[in-house]
Amino acid sequence: MDIDAYWKSCLQQDAEKMRKFFHEDACIYWHNTNEKFTVDEFLQANCEYPLTWDGEILRVEYINDTILTVVHVFSTDQSVSCHAVSFLKVYN
Repeated sequence: MDIDAYWKSCLQQDAEKMRKFFHEDACIYWHNTNEKFTVDEFLQANCEYPLTWDGEILRVEYINDTILTVVHVFSTDQSVSCHAVSFLKVYN
C-alpha cells in the first residue's frame, strides 16, 4: 500500500482516489468516538468535512499486516490543527 498516496488523497478530500484504497466491504472504526463507517460513509465524513486541509506524515510503522501512521493534519487557513493516529489493516 502506498501510504503517501493514501494520505495525499485524504488531505485533498478526493473521494474517488481514496476509494481505491478500500475493499468495498471494508469497515472503518473511529475508536475515540465509538463510530463505525462503511466505505461510503467514511468518504462522506472525510470529503464533506468543512475547510480545506493539508498535513504531514510524522511516522509510519509496519507491523505484520498493519500500518500505523501518525499524521499532523491542519486546515490551510491554520484555524485547526490535530494529529491523526491510524491503524490500517492490509489484506492481500
